[in-house]
Amino acid sequence: MTSLLNKTSDKPTDYQYASCYCEENIYNYLKQQLASITSTSTNTSTSTNTNTNTNTTNTSEVGSEMCEAWACFISNEIKQVPIWEQKKGSEGEPVVWDYHVVALEIREGRVVVKDFDTLLPWGCLGLRYFDSSFMFGKIDIKEVYKPRFFIVSARDYLKSFKSDRRHMRSPEGGWMAPPPEWECIGEGGWNLGEFIKGRVEGVEGVRVGGEDIKVWIQGVEGGGGG
Repeated sequence: MTSLLNKTSDKPTDYQYASCYCEENIYNYLKQQLASITSTSTNTSTSTNTNTNTNTTNTSEVGSEMCEAWACFISNEIKQVPIWEQKKGSEGEPVVWDYHVVALEIREGRVVVKDFDTLLPWGCLGLRYFDSSFMFGKIDIKEVYKPRFFIVSARDYLKSFKSDRRHMRSPEGGWMAPPPEWECIGEGGWNLGEFIKGRVEGVEGVRVGGEDIKVWIQGVEGGGGG
């Protein structure tokens, strides 16, 4: 099947972005991809009924295409995960995030990563991204700091995620980082913490730790699914 995911030579600046709101950046990115898929599917699978002249969208194809994209939450038990090759880091040094979120996609049979905050290429191959960002096999870090990944389908993420941005409020009530210009995501409430922990009610996801993320990638690329 030919992928309907946006194949153009896109770049991070083509999409909405707010510093320190990676979960919303990825949400909006995936939402835009879904809009592109829906539009393409409608245009390519329109059937004309001679009596009613109605258009139909192949929803099964849209659904299967969104299974080729995921949101990937990165954190650990102590919410201190070092990530290298980040724009906010010093040369050769990691940024220690409490959590981070990236998008994973299948492009021509390979898993690629879309990370708005990395110095690595936009759409970097998955194995390269995770080896470079977490120094797998290069630096031996303590177990407590090793990353844990929660991978959830784009479809489930767009359907389930909600955030009123309460985590970005200081004890005094001010913003720890300027909020995005767009409206809060979801109809009130906040379940970002559940996504970070990898336990979201009603959402199926894959939980892997450390270098096992590479095993997951190889399985997906080999046709094992996500």
